[in-house]
Amino acid sequence: MRLYKIIRPLIFGLPAELAHRLTVRILSTVGKFIPASGRDDYILSVSAMGLEFSNPFGMAAGFDKNGELPEAVSRLGFGFTEIGTVTPQPQDGNPSPRIFRVTRDEGIINRLGFNNEGHKIVRARLSSYKALLPRGFPVGVNIGANKDSPDRIDDYRIGAEVFSELADYLTINVSSPNTPGLRDLQTAEALTQIITQVKEAAGDVPVVLKVAPDLTEDDIDEIAKVALKVKPAALIVSNTTIDRDGLKSSPYKWEEGGLSGRPLMQKSTEVLQQFYRHTKGNLTLIGVGGVSDAADALAKIKSGASLIQIYTALVYQGPGLIAKLKRELADLLRDEGFASLEDAIGADVIYKNSGETKQKGTQMEVKILHNPRCTKSRQTLALLEENGTIPEIVEYLKTPLTEKQIKALLKKLGLSARDAMRKNEKLYKELKLAEVDDEAVLIKAMSENPILIERPIVETPNGAAIGRPPENVLPLLPV
Repeated sequence: MRLYKIIRPLIFGLPAELAHRLTVRILSTVGKFIPASGRDDYILSVSAMGLEFSNPFGMAAGFDKNGELPEAVSRLGFGFTEIGTVTPQPQDGNPSPRIFRVTRDEGIINRLGFNNEGHKIVRARLSSYKALLPRGFPVGVNIGANKDSPDRIDDYRIGAEVFSELADYLTINVSSPNTPGLRDLQTAEALTQIITQVKEAAGDVPVVLKVAPDLTEDDIDEIAKVALKVKPAALIVSNTTIDRDGLKSSPYKWEEGGLSGRPLMQKSTEVLQQFYRHTKGNLTLIGVGGVSDAADALAKIKSGASLIQIYTALVYQGPGLIAKLKRELADLLRDEGFASLEDAIGADVIYKNSGETKQKGTQMEVKILHNPRCTKSRQTLALLEENGTIPEIVEYLKTPLTEKQIKALLKKLGLSARDAMRKNEKLYKELKLAEVDDEAVLIKAMSENPILIERPIVETPNGAAIGRPPENVLPLLPV
């Protein structure tokens, strides 16, 4: 990052789009020679959309429009990348100039308009290098519609057909502000049609929807209902904003286009929280918009994001940013007492109905072994409340279970001690419990070290269940 501080004035002396083109050309040429980053800290690993990520940081769509940089991006330490937006036919996009640095705000305004080389060229490029990428490095393809298309919805379906064999996930981009009328496709009817058709064309490939930050509460509620009904694998929250509130004086302040970077952080994070509330944490969210340091990243995660995408901060801080983000985020997670990144997801989100749901149906004693720092635990508690049950909450880390209580609970669960343990915990490995076969010894370890107990566990007179996923506990509740 020190080197980048020296050369940044030279880069910023060039027109913004020219600087970007040169950066892409250089990285595409020297990418394979960049020393690969080392193994990521285990605390940063994430499971999302049926995929495994060694760390949560991904390159956002827009940086690598034509799929030229996945190898370079992987070597810079990212956990995944998203190329595009790619349209069926090549298109030049909007007239230049169309990228503007809002330097005092560390932001960028762009009105590129889906400039790209089209499906055929990008697919051929992706096919040529996909096998060269490191194992466990997901590549997403962001698909869009041509500006002059007679059937924009069909453009998305075609994109899914073209890239489903090569992409690890597909993103539907209906939220760019730079294609006239595109955001009109964020209505419930249009979204239902697009997502349904793209999912059918994509087969088993996860389909993701990217939404705008310029949404009302009613808009968010409507999109969330559609998402829970047609079930995309995730939502990306959010695209760039047309809002200019809070920008400092700049000659480009009022240029048309979407604003990204630091000025977007608060707005996009608030929308992220709203989506997490409206979906009750039951839909994977990807946070993007304004992340410039590890504190920003953790704020996104605690607001409901499982993954984070970066773009503009790289322009201002350089390629060393990712290594710095990973190192500092791992430290922050540990400082705040989280055993894993997944435990931090949604930690700052308070459900509006929490503690207010009235008991309905047959009265039943329900108990939840709860860790408020655990995403699945919070989701399960919210699900219980949503279904009319106010459980007794036992924060078992503060009040450990006795060996006798654990033994009784295992009998209710129908599980062995090992099956009810968190085997990915660092302590599990430090105590070498994988080498222990004695059930009594494992139960003793769980009592002395409650962090080893899988969570959450819901217990009723009808039995017990581990809330992974949260829906596992529903059969225990009264009809």
